[in-house]
Parts: sequence; C-alpha cells; structure tokens
Amino acid sequence: MGVLIEEKYIKWEKECEARFSLLKANEEELNRIFIELYGLGGEIPPEVDDEHVSVTRALKSREIRSLLSYAVGCIFGRYSPDREGLCYAGGPWDGSCYRTVVPVENNIITLSVTGTGSDIMFRLTDFVKNVYGVDVLMENMSFIAGALERRGEPKDVISEYFQSGFYSDHLKTYRKRPIYWMVSSGEKKAFRALVYYHRYDPEVFAEAVMGAVSDRMRHCRREMEELEKTERSTQAKLSVSKRLSLLGEQMDELMVFSHRLERLSLDPVSLDAGMGIRYNYGLLSDVLERI
Repeated sequence: MGVLIEEKYIKWEKECEARFSLLKANEEELNRIFIELYGLGGEIPPEVDDEHVSVTRALKSREIRSLLSYAVGCIFGRYSPDREGLCYAGGPWDGSCYRTVVPVENNIITLSVTGTGSDIMFRLTDFVKNVYGVDVLMENMSFIAGALERRGEPKDVISEYFQSGFYSDHLKTYRKRPIYWMVSSGEKKAFRALVYYHRYDPEVFAEAVMGAVSDRMRHCRREMEELEKTERSTQAKLSVSKRLSLLGEQMDELMVFSHRLERLSLDPVSLDAGMGIRYNYGLLSDVLERI
C-alpha cells in the first residue's frame, strides 16, 4: 500500500502548528514574568506577533520544493531514503547506502529533454514511485504539481519548475555556493543539466556531458522532422514555424557547446577543494550557467 505525500504533509503541518503554538505560548509566558518582575505592566504587551515567533509554520510550496531538492540529492547519492543524514559528500563511495533509490551512474541529470534515463522527469518519477509506491504515483505527482502553484498537467508543471525555478531556489538555499552545478549551453538554453560538485571527476565530466548533449541533439532532430511532416492549418503554421526556428537556433548553440566540451575533454579541469565552491565553479565557467 502506497503512501500519499499529501497525508505526510498534513501530519507535518500539524506537528509544525503544535510546535509553533507551544513556543509562542512559552514566549508570551516569559514576557508576562518579566513584565511583572520589572513592573512594566501597561507599558509593553506580553503578546508575541506570529512573525516574531522563532519557528515557522509549514508552508506547502516551501516543503514541496524542499522535497524536490532532497529527491535530487537522492538521485545524485548525496542522500538516501534508506539512511539518515549525508551518504556522500566526498571520500569513499559506499554503495550499500542505496537500495530504494539507485543514484545516477554518470553524475548527470538532464533538465533539457533527451528522451533518455538521465532526464529529470524520468528520475523524479522513479524516485516518487520507489519511495512512496507505484499505486499512488499519479496522486503524488498531482500533489507535488499543485503545491508548485502552477497550472497545467502535473508532468509539465514539475518539468517547468526544474527548468525555471529549481536552480534559483538552490542558489538561495546555498547562498550562491551551489553543490549542484548547472551545466548550460548558453542563452538559448538548448541544453541544461545538473551535476553534483562532490562527485566531479575531471576524467569523465566532459565525456558524460557530451554524451547527454548528443542525446539532446538527436531529440531536437526528431522533433524537427516530426514538425516538418505534420499537416497543419494556416494558424498552426506560424506556431510551428516559430518552434522550428527556435530548434534551429538551439541546434546551432549545441554545436558550439559541443566544441567547448571537446576542448575541455582534451584539457580536463581539476578542482581544488581547499579553494571553495565559488572558486571551483569559476574554473568551469565556459560550460556552467553564470551565477
């Protein structure tokens, strides 16, 4: 029997509310004690405004974004549903940590659609199915999409969040020192993918990205071929024309990006853990999204 994320959230919401109410009551009681002790009655009120309570209530959109970040961590092997705390942040790899969710092998999750098992929606769906149960997969995906407060089919909503919202949230959480790095082909966003900083390997990084870029190029070609074959009305022709134009521009960007990756594969960049994330991010600025 599967587990509904909505039910888990409701339970968490109640726990947060109880903790919030208890702490608020305690803080107000302390205020009353000090007011009486120092004879401040009538000068200051004992009540505490909600925004000044030192713990927060549950917020669905925030909690679901946190869940998606945790899911990405599990997909990379940083976390595991089978073990509490960090599983991998450098050092020896312990494969025994991972039973429910097997981490991605080549340290790359593609946000741009490639039609392969490295795509974020394939990996996320697998995560939700394995952690919460296949029998409630659709309900859980719908709940996640609803919490993201965007309109559309659950798959499209979640995919759009990873395309346009996930990385900005990640940068805020880690104060522009991300542990998941965004590989980007350029302003046309023809190719975007995440890699895990602590699993970076200079010998395989460029090759892994190049393989994913090739998958992306094949996917774009297939879409272009299908669009060119499709019969359409006059009104639809304009939309198709715009899409074909964008795909053409993205293909050009992917070709240029491929050349940059080829150069990188010939001269791999080694990171210096002692210099910190911002320094190391800069070493790969030619292939990473600008922060």
